[in-house]
Amino acid sequence: MVIRKFILMQSTNSNAYNISIKEVLTVYSVCVRLNVLLKKSYFIKKRLIVLLLLIYTLTGCKKENQLKNVNATIIDAGDVAADGCGWLIKIDDTNTVYFPVNLADTYKKDKLLVTVNYHLLTTKHQCSTNPNNVLSEINIDAILKK
Repeated sequence: MVIRKFILMQSTNSNAYNISIKEVLTVYSVCVRLNVLLKKSYFIKKRLIVLLLLIYTLTGCKKENQLKNVNATIIDAGDVAADGCGWLIKIDDTNTVYFPVNLADTYKKDKLLVTVNYHLLTTKHQCSTNPNNVLSEINIDAILKK
């Protein structure tokens, strides 16, 4: 009510101000509180946006590219030139077979037991001329003989 009366007086350009000091202080107090509220609201919005961007960034990571550290077996699946698959790694826990893109020659021994730290790649390796014989590729980060 006090604010409405103050606004009406300002809009009529009246030179006679019939407003008490108490009403002026009330209007001033409301304006100060409104200003403080708007400043706090701005900082709250800014923090909320930063928090949402952080959550989006953390949840945007693909799980398929996370590192794995598991027991595995090296398999000689035949020479690639003779329609074989080359050297493969079979993960012991899941019996999943992968094509390692960077298997060192020292580990190219059939049925060799190893502990391997790897990450899954998005590329695929096709064995032989059969289009259905496709394996996921992995990049070996660390490998140890058992």
